[in-house]
This record gives sequence, C-alpha cells and structure tokens, in this order.
Amino acid sequence: MKNSIKFLAIAACMLFSMGAYAQEEVTTEEVTTEESGSKYKGTLSLSVDAVSNAYWRGSKLAGFSIQPGIGFDIAGFNVGVWGSTDFVYGGDGYSELDWYIGYSNWGVSLTLTDYCWTRSYETTDGLTATVFDYFGKYADNHYLELSLGFDFGYYFEKVPIYINANTILYGPNLKSDGSQAYSTYLEVGYSYSVKKIVDLNLAVGAAIESGGAAMYSPNDGFSVVNIDLGASHDFNIKDICSIGVSADVIYNPATSSIMFVAGVGFAM
Repeated sequence: MKNSIKFLAIAACMLFSMGAYAQEEVTTEEVTTEESGSKYKGTLSLSVDAVSNAYWRGSKLAGFSIQPGIGFDIAGFNVGVWGSTDFVYGGDGYSELDWYIGYSNWGVSLTLTDYCWTRSYETTDGLTATVFDYFGKYADNHYLELSLGFDFGYYFEKVPIYINANTILYGPNLKSDGSQAYSTYLEVGYSYSVKKIVDLNLAVGAAIESGGAAMYSPNDGFSVVNIDLGASHDFNIKDICSIGVSADVIYNPATSSIMFVAGVGFAM
C-alpha cells in the first residue's frame, strides 16, 4: 500500500492509544453488563511505549519506535489492536498493525492474532523493495496466528513461570514449494521481583521451521532463537500517572545476533 495508507493506519491506532504504558493493562473505564443475572466489569486498557529497538521473538524489526495499543477485557474475553512505527518516512521504514481476540481463565489463554507488517519483496528488475500493504491481498500481507499459553503462577504463587505455543495458520509463511509452513514459536519465561523494586525477567524461545520458511530461523527443524534477560520497574505517581522503564539484552543463537533494548512508557 502507498505510504499514505501506512501512516493513516498507524496514526489511527496511536490516536486511540496515547497516554498509557505499552502492553501494561490499566483500568480506565468499568463497564457493567447484565447477563443471566450476573454482573461483569469490563476493563479498557490503553498503551503507548517508546523503545530503542523494535524486536519480536529474537529478531530486530526496526530502530527507535513508538508502539501504541488499545484493548478491552470482559469476563475473560479480550479484544484489541496494537501497532508499531519507527517514523522512518519512505520505503525503508517499518510499520505494523495487529488485531487480536482471545479468552483467558484458570491460568490458560487462547488467542487469535492477525499480524500485518512491512515486508520485503523482489521487484521485476531484481531489486528489493519494502511495502506496508494493509488493505492488499490478505494472503500476501497478513499472518493469522493461534496461540495457547499456560501460567503456572496462577496456581503456584512461588512458581512465576509461563509457557506458550504460537503457530502461524495462514498467510505468506510458506515453504519453498509454496505450501503453508505452519512455523511455530515456543517460549518459556520466568519473572522474579527483587524486594518489589526491580522485576527481573528471563525468557527462552525456540522455533520449529520446515521447508525453508525461515520465519524465525534460517534453519529447518528446532532452533533456539530468543534468549531475553530483562529488568523493569513501574513508578506510580499518586494513582494518577504511572511511568515504566525497562531494559533487555536479547541474544539469538540461530543468527548469532545480540541487541540491547531500552524502553519507557506512560500510563494514566
């Protein structure tokens, strides 16, 4: 899609999301509904984050980026939209706009996500071009993913470990013969609070690839692609505004790459 569409999509997401911390749920409105005589309180969450590098599952996507989002959660069901832009205007910039819907309860979560991001392709004259074509052909520009997660901390307070599995069901995640690759990403993570001042986080992710799909790793089969060691802290200012800071070191053994990511976010 033309750059104008790219910026319209990201701007729309940002307008909804300014004023809050990325991916940290903050209750801004309570909605009560009547269903079978029961009352459910819904939570509206807004988010915005500024990061030194945009990365995903061990891979760097872009440099300095703004990442806004908005979500709504009621009775375990959640739906939302999340975006990212690096503000590099022109063909080399990176943009992303994702929608998700899911359900979580009893420590188990099931999520369906639609990803759309800037992709590279080869032109007829042999050159490489980039495009963010949100309204283009779905099969060429969107990735549909199903995720299943389990949080052990829900049952065991002293075991703050989670595990999740994510598989691409549809989209341009293809084998060399053109068939669907169903690339899968597995991750296990652990968090530990140091005197309730700093939260330390460790995540290890691995990919299962086939047919040269190279969604996460250049190698077929099982490969560790993400070792993420991070620290974060949230500052609450009189229950009016919160400021969060984070720092992560990410190593990808499959590509022998390493990066440092610093982030700051605001919520109110």
